[in-house]
Amino acid sequence: KQMESDLDAQIRALEDFDEDPPLEEEDPTDRIAALEQGLPAAASLRDMASKAVSQAMDIISKGGAVPVTSIQAAAEKMFQSINSDPEAMLSLTMLKQKDGQAYIHSTNVSTLLMVMAKTAGMSRSQVLDYGLAGLLHDVGKAKTPRQILMKKKALDKEEKLLYEHHVTITNELLSNVYGLSQTVLDAASQHHERLDGQG
Repeated sequence: KQMESDLDAQIRALEDFDEDPPLEEEDPTDRIAALEQGLPAAASLRDMASKAVSQAMDIISKGGAVPVTSIQAAAEKMFQSINSDPEAMLSLTMLKQKDGQAYIHSTNVSTLLMVMAKTAGMSRSQVLDYGLAGLLHDVGKAKTPRQILMKKKALDKEEKLLYEHHVTITNELLSNVYGLSQTVLDAASQHHERLDGQG
């Protein structure tokens, strides 16, 4: 009888036990307020990184070397922002801007790569490598004729070949920069490659 009584007590305890306490729902207005608070700093940072890419491409177009130090500094600042407030930086990747789209594109790619690398649990140095790769992946466009980059209509066959050559140019430019990781070099040289090896 004692055993039956103990068993009944255990069953009652199990019935009363709530495995998963109810989750406290986050107030969406709190999230929106936090996002709105972080957006100005994130936008300023995005503009700073885009300007660094713009200046780098200007230097390259005039025959200079890739100013990797300024790009690394931009990647570091972006990393710090993504580390503390990833939603603010991510939300900016969804905004379309007409001016400086090539530079904004590189900044957006960098942001997305860093967020994915961080989410995948990669180390700080790996996340920074992906951020740097995003900022540098299109620097070869600095040597692409401007009329091809700005053309609104579809490129003809010859123009398309010239445009696609920016990947090769990027690869050549970055292979001359001391200290870049293989991750950065691979991302730059393969960023248009498809799974079948074409592209």
